[in-house]
Amino acid sequence: MLTGSYPFEVSGASGGVLSRARIKHELNLTGPQTLRLRATEYGLDRRVEVTAKPGETVRLSAPALGRLTVRTTFETCQIFLGGLALGYPPISERPIASGTYRLTLRCPDGDHQSQTVTIPAGATYMALIQ
Repeated sequence: MLTGSYPFEVSGASGGVLSRARIKHELNLTGPQTLRLRATEYGLDRRVEVTAKPGETVRLSAPALGRLTVRTTFETCQIFLGGLALGYPPISERPIASGTYRLTLRCPDGDHQSQTVTIPAGATYMALIQ
């Protein structure tokens, strides 16, 4: 059983959707499996390894949500979190699945700045780009 506080999709290693976006998934899995959890709105795109014996219930949870705030003077530059376009600054209290991401500022003049950020569960990460 996979659960989360927000809807997420579960796919198999081959990319086929096993369960459409919802907060609770009950899957019949046996043996080692690689699952992909996705919720684009929250930046979630993770692979998890699962090993289940016949008749065994495996319990997993999607990462809890945190929040991201981005402040910068580069207001004409677009902000990306991993492959997710967040828009233009300022970004305020955007709900994001907790975890570590690459935060990138892409400017029209070709200037790019990147940093690694870790969004904490239940809290806000403040990124300052200067």
